[in-house]
Amino acid sequence: MNSAASDTVHLARYQAEMVDGVLGAQHGSIHYVVWPPGAGKTFATAVLLDRLSQGKDDFRALIVAPRFLTDQWAHVVKRATADSIGETVDHARLRDFVAHSSGQGMWPRRGCFAISAALLAIPDVRSLIETCYWDVVVLDEAHHRQRVVQSVLSDLIRTQRVGRALILSASHLDQTWSALGSAVATFTWKADVLAVSREMQLGQREFRSVQYLPNPEVGDAVGHLLTALRRSLPSRAGSLLVDGLYRRAASSPLALVSSLERLRSQWLHGDARSPFEYTEGEDEIAEMRAPALGRQTHALVLEVVNVVGILGAADDPKLEALVTLIRGLLRESRRSCVFTTFRETAEYVRNSLEDEGLDVMLCHGGLAYDTRLDLITRFNRRKAVLVTTDGGASGLQVSDSAVAVSYDLPRSVKPMDGRWAVIEARGDNRRHTMIALVGGGDASAVEGELANFHGFAV
Repeated sequence: MNSAASDTVHLARYQAEMVDGVLGAQHGSIHYVVWPPGAGKTFATAVLLDRLSQGKDDFRALIVAPRFLTDQWAHVVKRATADSIGETVDHARLRDFVAHSSGQGMWPRRGCFAISAALLAIPDVRSLIETCYWDVVVLDEAHHRQRVVQSVLSDLIRTQRVGRALILSASHLDQTWSALGSAVATFTWKADVLAVSREMQLGQREFRSVQYLPNPEVGDAVGHLLTALRRSLPSRAGSLLVDGLYRRAASSPLALVSSLERLRSQWLHGDARSPFEYTEGEDEIAEMRAPALGRQTHALVLEVVNVVGILGAADDPKLEALVTLIRGLLRESRRSCVFTTFRETAEYVRNSLEDEGLDVMLCHGGLAYDTRLDLITRFNRRKAVLVTTDGGASGLQVSDSAVAVSYDLPRSVKPMDGRWAVIEARGDNRRHTMIALVGGGDASAVEGELANFHGFAV
């Protein structure tokens, strides 16, 4: 990374290349950003908008996106820009603009305005947009209502009312976009998983943290949901529920989605019990009561289930970091014990590692002690990866110097001590290593706090 854009925020190399490329481009330039879901288009673009707006009294950016993404765009841009200039412009606000203003005068001098692509089909709305000069126009999910968004951008380019245009897509764009003019650059996705590795030592225990770059789009969607849930459920039970969901979100997409789906099912069927507050191990479930959600928050739960649910293993930066880490350890002839709090996460990791062709064994607290003991015995004889919950590993021990990998971190000391006990033999003076996967950025603040709590330098 070689720009100011990447000095103060965590950007993957391909994100920094996009930000640098657009910053250095001339007026009227067109840029295509073709990255798969979860690669961080929203976050990188928000960083770009912050850089472009710095030092300017007048700066306007128009962000056109599907309706269900406009609030997310406004939220991400607010957090990324120094003066929080992101906002959603809905139909009611636009009607007010039409009634009280005309042309460029109705738009604030500084702002990043997220608007639904569907509104561009309304003549008055289109007129308000096309009579204003835009420093940047961003088209997200460019295939959505493609004909109308192409037409609006084409008119802005023709009348020289746009400084830079970014066309974002998760897949290759068809030939109709070439009618807008030649692209200055097409930015494609390159995997850049392991960003930071830091170490510290305490006695014979070596702590290492590997920081990966989380999916900011999913992280912000989840953060928006959990903030709404916290407002909707002000009781202590509601706070416990939201806290549990935060921990599951930091663990894995599957752990969060399974909880949200069960939550929706119970509310839909009138069952107020919500078994989501977990004790030290994931195998003991304490039931609690949660009040019914309002219709809007309920819809938000469904939206996040859909957003997070589309993630596959190939789109999960945390899982990519784990695969890279394990392959590196195997090249050094070192075996891995991967620990997690939740059984859903353990199954998700096991299945994903098997898809990568790795020899994986799964252990959890739902198995009888004799079965778990047999698993450990077989693991000790093989060059394999053991994926286990804290409950599954309780009372067991591996031989040789296996490396402990904390896929997520417990919120108390006792289960962490249990993880160390699995790899440390009594009277053994060798150095033992535990590696924690920790996400960078606000989306994984829970992981960062827990990592510092347990002694990992982040």
